[in-house]
Formats: sequence, structure tokens, C-alpha cells
Amino acid sequence: MEADKKLNESIRKWALKNVLDFKIAVPNKVIGKIIAEFPEWKEDTKKLMEIIRVECTKVNLLKNEQIREEISKYKFEEKKEEVDKQIAFAGAKEG
Repeated sequence: MEADKKLNESIRKWALKNVLDFKIAVPNKVIGKIIAEFPEWKEDTKKLMEIIRVECTKVNLLKNEQIREEISKYKFEEKKEEVDKQIAFAGAKEG
């Protein structure tokens, strides 16, 4: 039962973030984040997608103030900047 609560909480979190980022919570954008957190659900994506659809529908009906208030309860990792992966050779000229 605790696992279901964590799953639903995570779906809610990513649906809220999705609606803030894209003005609408899209289940296809949320499912990747959920499967990354709960890889055991990869075997039953049909059931998972239905749960996500229901939650996205609920989140899409919320007002902006409600969304911002609720999302403030969650923490999100910042995207890491990609480091320039070019190799520099001493004395080489760009050509």
C-alpha cells in the first residue's frame, strides 16, 4: 500500500511540473519520469498509463494558484550543464 502511495505522489509531482512547464499535463511526457523512478512498472505500462491519465486530468483542472501552491511541496533536481567534450591538442590548429 505504501508503494501505491509513493507512486501516486510521484505521478502527481510530475504532472504538476508538466503543467507548469507546458501549460498542460501530458501523460506521455510524465510516464518516462515515472518509469525511471519505478522501473518495476515497465512491465505493466498499460495500467500505469491509465493511472497517469487520471492524475493528469485532475491536475489540468486546477487553477494556477493551486498548482503553484501544491508544487512548492516538491523538490526537483536542476538540469546539469553539459560540458564541452572537445579534445584540445597542444599546438594543433583548427582546420
